[in-house]
Order: sequence, then C-alpha cells, then structure tokens
Amino acid sequence: MANRLEFDPALMPCPDFTDEFYAALRNSLIIDPNHARISDNQEAANQFKEQWKVVNTRLREQYHTQVLADQEEADQRRAEAEELQKQRDSEDRERLLEQAREVEKKRIPVYSFVAGQGAHRKPLRIHPYAEKLMLARKYRLRNEPKRC
Repeated sequence: MANRLEFDPALMPCPDFTDEFYAALRNSLIIDPNHARISDNQEAANQFKEQWKVVNTRLREQYHTQVLADQEEADQRRAEAEELQKQRDSEDRERLLEQAREVEKKRIPVYSFVAGQGAHRKPLRIHPYAEKLMLARKYRLRNEPKRC
C-alpha cells in the first residue's frame, strides 16, 4: 500500500458527469479516435461513471484491507500488553511469595510441633519478648502497683 486512505471510499458519492463542469472532458472523449464507440454526451458520461466505479471499487478494497491490517495490529498490541501485564503480575506474585518466605525464615516459632504427639507433650516456651523483659528484669507481677 503506497498511499494510506484517511477516509472510507464507500462514503464518496459518484460525481454527476452530465453536469456542465465535465463538458470539456466529455467532448474530448467524444473527439478521441481511440474511443470510436462513444458518439454523444450520455455515452461519455456513462464511460466516466464506469471508470469512476472501477476506481472506487479498488479504493474500497484498499480501505478494507487497510482497516483489517489496522485491526490486526491493534489486536496484536493488545495481546502483547496483556502478556506483559500477566508477566508483571506473575513477577509481583513471585516477589511477594519470596518476601513471605524470608519473613517465615526469620520468624521464631513459639512451640516446636512433632506430629503424632499429644498437646500435653509440647514443651513450654515463653514468647521471645517476654523472655527479653525477664532477662532485663523489667517485668512486674499482676497485682504489683506501677513504679513511678
């Protein structure tokens, strides 16, 4: 496609070749010896109309092909954008999972769990924050008043 059409040729009306504006063209066609079958203005106007229809049909085909190519290109761009978005989403999910794994590695379990043993078999272990307060001797008993 050498030239891109910016309008739909189906919307172009056929010119009125019987108008006085086209009189010089009709007369030159009547006088032309290469077109011996054209002898009056009506035949010349019909000849121009047929030629216009052929050209307009070609333009319609070109426009239709152009519209299909544009649509395919837009669909391809949309598919690429969706694929890129899916890839970004999966990367985000992977990153969040990796962060969750890192947090899980750093977490200190309160109780160690052994499958098959009852609840009474679990060793008693205090929370790390409570252990820290006890070592620093900053704990207080429930009934003990606050120190000022």
